[in-house]
This record gives sequence, structure tokens and C-alpha cells, in this order.
Amino acid sequence: MKATLLPRQNVRLAWFKIENIKFQHDRKVELSYYPSNLQQDTIGRSGTFQIVFQDVSKQVPSSQIIIFDKALGLPQSYSKTPGSVGSRLSTEWQTDLDVELTDRLVSYDTGKETIKVEPPPPHLRNRLKEIEIRESDDIVTRKLIVKNLTACPIEGLQVKLYENKDIRFERSKVEPSKKDPPEYTWLVNVQADATSTIEFTLKRHVTKTFEIEKELPPHGTPAPPARMAMQAQVHLPNQEPDGDER
Repeated sequence: MKATLLPRQNVRLAWFKIENIKFQHDRKVELSYYPSNLQQDTIGRSGTFQIVFQDVSKQVPSSQIIIFDKALGLPQSYSKTPGSVGSRLSTEWQTDLDVELTDRLVSYDTGKETIKVEPPPPHLRNRLKEIEIRESDDIVTRKLIVKNLTACPIEGLQVKLYENKDIRFERSKVEPSKKDPPEYTWLVNVQADATSTIEFTLKRHVTKTFEIEKELPPHGTPAPPARMAMQAQVHLPNQEPDGDER
């Protein structure tokens, strides 16, 4: 494909005008999962795209650009570029309106719990008896549906999945084209007005912590008697008052 680039008409100086440039669309979808969204039935997604021009003969500064369709002579896209690097010129990433994405839950299997008991830290021993830790590995399968809303095929759409410390990639029906943990990449081709799917399985490590408090004495049990200091008492014999002897 070829396009014509023109500066914005309200700019006094025409920085550049380049015709018959070869270009391509780079599209990507980024997926990240957390405990808050992993079990959702459906997650709305949106992709991004940028236009990359090759063999640009002029140095183009950071500016807004208008992309014209050569055959129609009409503007097809308004965008902004950070400027050319060598002979390569690209636009900034924008929301991709040509692709509709749906992320659906296929299954969620809860793993078997393992239980271990640990003593409480010193500052909690007056209140806690022990700390109970329960761990399990849950297996989650999700499906990403990519729908092409245009009349032209889409090729090389990148789907990137990012792992985190609690949620890891396990497997997929279609092997990723690139594995570089914690990042996994698939390249998806979608025919015009058609859909394509990626189904993958994740492992979620779940940790639950419970504080077991010490048992209180039964209600109504008298408290132990308080220790009282002993007091000595001195008893003196009775004395009659002094007087004359009779």
C-alpha cells in the first residue's frame, strides 16, 4: 500500500510533503490478569495500532500529520508522529477501531488445598494461638475472540499476554510464536469480516491466611483470687489504769 503525507493546513510552514510512501499497520492487544478480573465471565478489551512508513527520504519532526488516500484524494487518517528515526517514520499508538475483542471465561477449576500451621509472631502471641496458611493452584481457561470489522484482511496482529507473581501461563491450543517469560506473544491473522480465536490456560496460585485466636475461659468462670499482701496484727494485753493501792 502507498499513501501521501501532508502537513496540517493551519501550519504556516509546510514541513514536508511525501508521496507514494510504503506503509503498514502494526496492531497489538495486551492481556494482563489479576484476581479481580480472572473469574469474570466476559472482559471488554480494546487493541491499539500505529502506522509505520518505510524509506522516508526526509527528516520529519514531531508534528501532526494527515494521511491521504492517493486514489480518492481524501484524508483517511489524522494522527501525530514523534518524528522520524533514520528512514523510518511511525505514528503514535491509537485505539484500534477496526478490531472487536471479547475475552471470555471457559472454565475455572479450583485446586486442592494444602494446609500448614505456623506459630504467630512474637508481638501477637498474647492473642493468637497459631496462624493457618492454605494454598492451592487453580486452573483457568479463557478464550480471546478477535473480530475483523473491515473489508480487508488483517495480518500479524500481536496478542501479548503478561504473567505476574500469582498468575502464570500454563498452555494454549495454538503455541505462542514467541515465549519470553513473563511475556508470551501470538500472531493472529483474521480474514475480512471474520473472527479468529486464541484459547489459553492459566494457573493461579491462591494463598489464604487465617489467624487462630486463643480460647477464652468459659462464661461465668470466676477469676482467680487476687494475691493480697498479708498484714501482721499485734495484740497487746489489757492494762488497767494506774492508781493508789488499796
